[in-house]
Amino acid sequence: MLRLLNEIRIREGLQPLVEDPRLTSAARRHAYDLGINLIPNGRCGHTGSDGSGVLRRVRDAGVTRFEAVGETVACGNPSPDSVIHSLLNSPPHRAILLRPEINRVGVGAHPIMAGTYLGWFSGVFVVIS
Repeated sequence: MLRLLNEIRIREGLQPLVEDPRLTSAARRHAYDLGINLIPNGRCGHTGSDGSGVLRRVRDAGVTRFEAVGETVACGNPSPDSVIHSLLNSPPHRAILLRPEINRVGVGAHPIMAGTYLGWFSGVFVVIS
């Protein structure tokens, strides 16, 4: 997903994003939470099963110095590549992922094969530092 996102950013004349392992950890934890705890209960979104939001998840991962944080979440896409295409076809998500000032990213994905939302669930955190 990160490779595809960076290819698109470069095509748009933007700098590629650098993966931050702390953000990747936070994104993976949220993607797993979506796939394991939320989707089976009919929920998909930015609020974790523990009530956490993006700022708490990013800070809990150890990222405490930043100018801005954004999060995109996609639910039920048939492949990781389709996650990025789905997000880029949504104007608010596209604005986050193609924001020129963004410089660090973490991506997480989790597959689920049962329930209402079949497919991949992802959290993408982006940070401007």
